[in-house]
Amino acid sequence: MEQELGGRFPSVGSSYVYAKETMGECVAMIAGACLTLEYTGSASAVARSWGDKVVAYVQTWEDKDAGEEDNSWYRLLMFVLDPGLGINPCAFFISLGAVLLLLDGVKESKNVTNFFSTLKFLLVFFMAIMSLILAKRENMSPFVPSQFGAGGIIRGATSSFFGYIGFDEICCLSGEAINPSRDIPRAIMITLLVVTSLYCAVSIGLAGMVPYQDISETSGFPEGFRYRGYYWAAEITAIGELIVLP
Repeated sequence: MEQELGGRFPSVGSSYVYAKETMGECVAMIAGACLTLEYTGSASAVARSWGDKVVAYVQTWEDKDAGEEDNSWYRLLMFVLDPGLGINPCAFFISLGAVLLLLDGVKESKNVTNFFSTLKFLLVFFMAIMSLILAKRENMSPFVPSQFGAGGIIRGATSSFFGYIGFDEICCLSGEAINPSRDIPRAIMITLLVVTSLYCAVSIGLAGMVPYQDISETSGFPEGFRYRGYYWAAEITAIGELIVLP
Protein backbone atom coordinates (compact mmCIF):
# COMPACT_ATOMS: atom_id res chain seq x y z
CA MET A 1 0.00 0.00 0.00
CA GLU A 2 2.76 2.44 0.96
CA GLN A 3 4.76 1.56 -2.16
CA GLU A 4 1.71 2.13 -4.38
CA LEU A 5 1.01 5.53 -2.81
CA GLY A 6 4.65 6.51 -3.00
CA GLY A 7 4.80 5.58 -6.65
CA ARG A 8 2.00 8.01 -7.46
CA PHE A 9 4.00 11.00 -6.21
CA PRO A 10 6.34 12.88 -8.55
CA SER A 11 9.94 13.54 -7.59
CA VAL A 12 9.03 16.93 -6.14
CA GLY A 13 5.90 18.55 -4.79
CA SER A 14 4.32 20.15 -1.79
CA SER A 15 1.01 19.96 0.05
CA TYR A 16 -0.84 20.32 -3.26
CA VAL A 17 0.54 17.03 -4.56
CA TYR A 18 -0.07 15.25 -1.26
CA ALA A 19 -3.65 16.50 -1.10
CA LYS A 20 -4.31 15.51 -4.73
CA GLU A 21 -3.09 11.95 -4.31
CA THR A 22 -4.67 11.33 -0.91
CA MET A 23 -7.90 13.36 -0.87
CA GLY A 24 -8.67 14.24 -4.46
CA GLU A 25 -8.47 17.18 -6.83
CA CYS A 26 -11.05 19.33 -5.03
CA VAL A 27 -9.04 19.39 -1.80
CA ALA A 28 -5.85 19.85 -3.82
CA MET A 29 -7.36 22.91 -5.51
CA ILE A 30 -8.13 24.42 -2.10
CA ALA A 31 -4.59 23.64 -0.90
CA GLY A 32 -3.12 25.20 -4.04
CA ALA A 33 -5.28 28.31 -3.62
CA CYS A 34 -4.15 28.66 -0.01
CA LEU A 35 -0.50 28.30 -1.02
CA THR A 36 -0.94 30.90 -3.74
CA LEU A 37 -2.58 33.30 -1.30
CA GLU A 38 0.14 32.68 1.29
CA TYR A 39 3.04 33.38 -1.03
CA THR A 40 1.34 36.22 -2.86
CA GLY A 41 0.55 37.98 0.40
CA SER A 42 3.96 37.43 1.93
CA ALA A 43 5.86 38.37 -1.23
CA SER A 44 3.76 41.53 -1.62
CA ALA A 45 4.39 42.53 1.99
CA VAL A 46 8.15 42.00 1.66
CA ALA A 47 8.28 43.88 -1.65
CA ARG A 48 6.28 46.78 -0.21
CA SER A 49 8.50 46.88 2.88
CA TRP A 50 11.58 47.01 0.65
CA GLY A 51 10.05 49.84 -1.37
CA ASP A 52 9.29 51.80 1.80
CA LYS A 53 12.90 51.35 2.94
CA VAL A 54 14.16 52.67 -0.39
CA VAL A 55 12.00 55.77 0.03
CA ALA A 56 13.12 56.22 3.65
CA TYR A 57 16.78 55.95 2.64
CA VAL A 58 16.44 58.40 -0.25
CA GLN A 59 14.75 60.88 2.11
CA THR A 60 18.07 61.15 3.99
CA TRP A 61 19.60 62.69 0.84
CA GLU A 62 17.50 65.84 1.09
CA ASP A 63 19.51 68.99 1.59
CA LYS A 64 17.28 71.02 3.88
CA ASP A 65 19.52 74.07 3.61
CA ALA A 66 19.34 74.19 -0.19
CA GLY A 67 16.79 76.19 -2.15
CA GLU A 68 13.90 74.80 -4.14
CA GLU A 69 15.82 74.89 -7.43
CA ASP A 70 18.78 73.00 -5.96
CA ASN A 71 16.42 70.35 -4.58
CA SER A 72 14.45 69.93 -7.82
CA TRP A 73 16.24 66.65 -8.59
CA TYR A 74 15.31 65.37 -5.15
CA ARG A 75 11.63 66.24 -5.55
CA LEU A 76 11.56 64.56 -8.98
CA LEU A 77 13.18 61.41 -7.59
CA MET A 78 10.77 61.30 -4.66
CA PHE A 79 7.82 61.70 -7.03
CA VAL A 80 9.04 58.70 -9.04
CA LEU A 81 9.67 56.54 -5.98
CA ASP A 82 6.61 57.66 -4.01
CA PRO A 83 3.91 59.05 -6.32
CA GLY A 84 1.22 58.67 -3.65
CA LEU A 85 -2.16 56.91 -3.67
CA GLY A 86 -0.53 53.85 -2.11
CA ILE A 87 1.51 53.17 -5.27
CA ASN A 88 5.00 51.77 -4.71
CA PRO A 89 6.99 51.42 -7.97
CA CYS A 90 9.99 49.90 -6.18
CA ALA A 91 7.84 47.01 -4.94
CA PHE A 92 6.75 46.28 -8.51
CA PHE A 93 10.26 46.29 -9.95
CA ILE A 94 11.75 44.09 -7.22
CA SER A 95 8.90 41.61 -7.68
CA LEU A 96 9.46 41.65 -11.45
CA GLY A 97 13.17 41.05 -10.93
CA ALA A 98 12.49 38.06 -8.68
CA VAL A 99 10.14 36.54 -11.26
CA LEU A 100 12.68 36.99 -14.06
CA LEU A 101 15.38 35.41 -11.87
CA LEU A 102 13.19 32.36 -11.21
CA LEU A 103 12.40 32.04 -14.90
CA ASP A 104 16.13 31.99 -15.63
CA GLY A 105 16.45 28.58 -13.97
CA VAL A 106 16.65 26.78 -10.64
CA LYS A 107 20.46 26.68 -10.53
CA GLU A 108 20.86 30.42 -11.05
CA SER A 109 18.14 31.34 -8.54
CA LYS A 110 19.61 28.90 -5.99
CA ASN A 111 23.08 30.48 -6.23
CA VAL A 112 21.63 33.97 -5.87
CA THR A 113 19.49 32.88 -2.93
CA ASN A 114 22.47 31.33 -1.14
CA PHE A 115 24.55 34.46 -1.70
CA PHE A 116 21.90 36.85 -0.37
CA SER A 117 20.99 34.54 2.51
CA THR A 118 24.61 34.62 3.68
CA LEU A 119 24.71 38.42 3.44
CA LYS A 120 21.38 38.66 5.26
CA PHE A 121 22.61 36.48 8.11
CA LEU A 122 25.75 38.60 8.50
CA LEU A 123 23.71 41.83 8.45
CA VAL A 124 21.17 40.63 11.03
CA PHE A 125 24.01 39.31 13.21
CA PHE A 126 25.70 42.73 13.02
CA MET A 127 22.47 44.52 13.95
CA ALA A 128 21.88 42.15 16.87
CA ILE A 129 25.38 42.55 18.33
CA MET A 130 25.53 46.34 17.86
CA SER A 131 22.04 46.95 19.27
CA LEU A 132 22.69 44.71 22.29
CA ILE A 133 25.92 46.60 22.98
CA LEU A 134 24.07 49.95 22.80
CA ALA A 135 21.03 48.72 24.77
CA LYS A 136 20.07 50.57 27.95
CA ARG A 137 18.28 48.92 30.81
CA GLU A 138 15.94 51.87 31.33
CA ASN A 139 14.57 51.45 27.79
CA MET A 140 13.38 47.96 28.72
CA SER A 141 11.17 49.21 31.54
CA PRO A 142 8.28 48.61 31.40
CA PHE A 143 8.96 45.38 29.54
CA VAL A 144 5.36 45.32 28.25
CA PRO A 145 3.99 48.89 27.91
CA SER A 146 0.45 49.18 29.23
CA GLN A 147 -0.93 50.67 25.99
CA PHE A 148 0.06 47.51 24.09
CA GLY A 149 -0.46 44.73 26.61
CA ALA A 150 -1.02 41.12 25.60
CA GLY A 151 -2.70 42.20 22.36
CA GLY A 152 0.44 44.00 21.25
CA ILE A 153 2.55 40.92 21.95
CA ILE A 154 0.20 38.79 19.86
CA ARG A 155 0.26 41.30 16.98
CA GLY A 156 4.05 41.37 17.07
CA ALA A 157 4.23 37.58 17.14
CA THR A 158 1.84 37.42 14.20
CA SER A 159 4.05 39.76 12.18
CA SER A 160 7.14 37.69 12.98
CA PHE A 161 5.60 34.68 11.24
CA PHE A 162 6.64 36.26 7.94
CA GLY A 163 10.13 35.06 8.79
CA TYR A 164 8.96 31.45 8.85
CA ILE A 165 7.05 31.37 5.56
CA GLY A 166 8.74 29.06 3.10
CA PHE A 167 9.75 26.19 5.35
CA ASP A 168 6.91 24.10 3.90
CA GLU A 169 8.66 24.28 0.53
CA ILE A 170 11.74 22.46 1.82
CA CYS A 171 9.98 19.17 1.12
CA CYS A 172 10.15 20.06 -2.58
CA LEU A 173 13.95 19.82 -2.35
CA SER A 174 14.06 16.50 -0.52
CA GLY A 175 14.88 14.74 -3.79
CA GLU A 176 18.13 16.72 -3.98
CA ALA A 177 19.30 15.63 -0.51
CA ILE A 178 21.73 12.72 -0.17
CA ASN A 179 19.98 11.41 2.93
CA PRO A 180 16.63 13.21 3.08
CA SER A 181 15.26 11.34 6.11
CA ARG A 182 18.20 12.64 8.13
CA ASP A 183 19.24 15.88 6.41
CA ILE A 184 15.83 17.54 5.85
CA PRO A 185 14.62 17.41 9.51
CA ARG A 186 18.06 18.40 10.73
CA ALA A 187 18.24 21.36 8.34
CA ILE A 188 14.76 22.55 9.33
CA MET A 189 15.47 22.36 13.08
CA ILE A 190 18.86 24.11 12.81
CA THR A 191 17.42 26.85 10.61
CA LEU A 192 14.46 27.39 12.94
CA LEU A 193 16.81 27.63 15.91
CA VAL A 194 19.04 30.20 14.17
CA VAL A 195 16.12 32.29 12.87
CA THR A 196 14.33 32.31 16.23
CA SER A 197 17.51 33.21 18.13
CA LEU A 198 18.25 36.10 15.76
CA TYR A 199 14.64 37.32 15.98
CA CYS A 200 14.81 37.43 19.78
CA ALA A 201 18.25 39.07 19.78
CA VAL A 202 17.39 41.89 17.36
CA SER A 203 14.01 42.51 19.02
CA ILE A 204 15.57 42.88 22.47
CA GLY A 205 18.46 44.92 21.05
CA LEU A 206 16.25 47.41 19.20
CA ALA A 207 13.88 47.85 22.13
CA GLY A 208 16.85 48.39 24.45
CA MET A 209 18.73 50.73 22.12
CA VAL A 210 15.86 53.15 21.44
CA PRO A 211 12.80 54.06 23.55
CA TYR A 212 9.89 52.15 22.06
CA GLN A 213 7.93 55.31 21.23
CA ASP A 214 10.85 56.53 19.05
CA ILE A 215 11.30 53.34 17.00
CA SER A 216 10.71 53.93 13.29
CA GLU A 217 8.08 51.67 11.73
CA THR A 218 9.75 51.61 8.31
CA SER A 219 13.46 51.86 9.13
CA GLY A 220 13.91 50.71 12.71
CA PHE A 221 17.62 49.90 12.93
CA PRO A 222 19.05 52.64 10.67
CA GLU A 223 17.04 55.29 12.51
CA GLY A 224 17.89 53.64 15.83
CA PHE A 225 21.63 53.85 15.16
CA ARG A 226 21.22 57.47 14.05
CA TYR A 227 19.31 58.16 17.27
CA ARG A 228 22.33 56.93 19.23
CA GLY A 229 24.82 58.83 17.03
CA TYR A 230 26.34 55.81 15.25
CA TYR A 231 25.90 57.06 11.71
CA TRP A 232 28.34 54.58 10.19
CA ALA A 233 26.30 51.70 11.59
CA ALA A 234 23.14 53.37 10.30
CA GLU A 235 24.59 53.56 6.77
CA ILE A 236 25.73 49.93 6.85
CA THR A 237 22.31 48.83 8.06
CA ALA A 238 20.32 50.99 5.63
CA ILE A 239 22.33 49.94 2.57
CA GLY A 240 22.44 46.35 3.78
CA GLU A 241 18.66 46.21 4.13
CA LEU A 242 18.23 47.51 0.59
CA ILE A 243 20.59 44.84 -0.74
CA VAL A 244 19.48 41.75 1.18
CA LEU A 245 15.81 42.29 2.11
CA PRO A 246 14.26 41.13 -1.20
